[in-house]
Amino acid sequence: MSFNAGGFDPATGKQTVHWIVGGGTRTAIVHQVLANPQNEVKGNATFIRHLLTLGVGVDLYGMPQFPAGGPFGGHTVAVAHKHGFWTFASVHGPNHGDASIAIAVAMTLAASRPP
Repeated sequence: MSFNAGGFDPATGKQTVHWIVGGGTRTAIVHQVLANPQNEVKGNATFIRHLLTLGVGVDLYGMPQFPAGGPFGGHTVAVAHKHGFWTFASVHGPNHGDASIAIAVAMTLAASRPP
């Protein structure tokens, strides 16, 4: 898993864009990202939609509001897969589903490309 913590921009008074991305097995992503059993406050991810882009299957989920959902609370998570390669991306914020999808698809295409 990799992330950019972003930060507070004193010039604008807003949080800068930040994200969490990673890859692994379908089971690991479901267990560690979507089900988040390690979080003290529980909440379930909500399936939003499925799409196919550039030959990559993508499922978009909405996470429960923080503190449920842990580090993903209140954000969307794109889970992408192709030829057994699974990735996820979450660009944090309520309106970044398309960016999360684009990153997850790019990561999956890069991982599934023959050597």
